Amino acid sequence: EMLKNILLLVVFWAMQVIAGYFFKLGGTAPGRWVPCFLAGNAFGLTSTWLLMLLYKSMNINVALGLCTGVAFMLSQITLGVIFHSVLSPMQIAGAIATIAGVFLLSFGAK
Repeated sequence: EMLKNILLLVVFWAMQVIAGYFFKLGGTAPGRWVPCFLAGNAFGLTSTWLLMLLYKSMNINVALGLCTGVAFMLSQITLGVIFHSVLSPMQIAGAIATIAGVFLLSFGAK
């Protein structure tokens, strides 16, 4: 069960990062807007099915926190690297706080 949950989480995170990439790519050129919008939604909407599967086998708060918190951070890192975005010290502190929150939520579960 735990290995299955880890696999679902990893695939969810990957799909969310891919969706974010398509949305960013679509926002950079008018001719790419529609295909990237469709591709981003294909990955983003489909990944919610994995979240629903995780709800069946995990505490709902932990599943949602892990899925959205880690996906957010992975998307920030990936898009930052690909599109050369620079974060301010305050933004870095916010990212660290997000990760700390995910860990507290996960390890505090009964």
